[in-house]
Formats: sequence, C-alpha cells, structure tokens
Amino acid sequence: MKSYRGSEKSPKGVYMNVSKFEFVQVGDLSPVLPGDRDTKYLKVPPVMAMVTGPFAGLAFIVFLPFVGIIGVIGFIGYKLWHGLVGLERRTVSLVSFSWQPGRASFSPRSRTPEAKRPEDKKELAELEDEIARRKEQGEH
Repeated sequence: MKSYRGSEKSPKGVYMNVSKFEFVQVGDLSPVLPGDRDTKYLKVPPVMAMVTGPFAGLAFIVFLPFVGIIGVIGFIGYKLWHGLVGLERRTVSLVSFSWQPGRASFSPRSRTPEAKRPEDKKELAELEDEIARRKEQGEH
C-alpha cells in the first residue's frame, strides 16, 4: 500500500487516515486529500474497502444500543450523585457551626443590663473630684 500525505493530489480511490482510522473517498471532483502535511493516508485496495464496509455497519448495529444504555445509566448516576452531594451539604450546614461575618442575628438577648453598684458610684465621684482638682492646678 502506498502512503500519501494530506493536501496532496492523488488518484481517485479510497484512502484511510492512519491517525483517525477513517476512510476518505477521492474522486474526479476533489482530487486532493483533506488535512495538512502531517496527516498520513494509505490507499486501500477496492476489494478491501468493500469487505470492511459491511463489518463497520455491523459494529454500529451491534454496539450502538449498548452505548445508548450506558449513556442513560451514566446520566442517571450523575444526577443522583450530584443530588445526594447537594442534600448532604444542606444537611451538614444546618447541623455544623460556621462563622459567617456580615450576617446579623436579631434574636433578643436574655440577659438584662446590671444596675450600677454603690461602689462604682463612689469611684466615679472620686475620679470627678480628682479631675476637677487637676484642672484648677493647671494640669492637662
């Protein structure tokens, strides 16, 4: 089998892309192989192209239903997993403690402010007297 490169003029026939394993047909209307210079093609004999065609169709007929079933099962599993993860996050966030700055809690406090004790009043009066005495003496 002769090897050809992409964007190369070639005789009509069936060619196989070596990197993608896809078949390309070249005719009189488009005598140039698709792709760039890095793409390699092999010319496939006509008898081999006629034999491999039905097997490729058979592979699609046999394996396509399995691909659909696996895809549906995978999609349902994906949705169930993400649903469970979301449910777990919401449940854990209700139970666990987390600090959330900027969020106010407007619940009333149960404790009442304590009344000032007589000792505190006495200390305040002493401090006021001392401040007044220092002002008279000129201290700042």
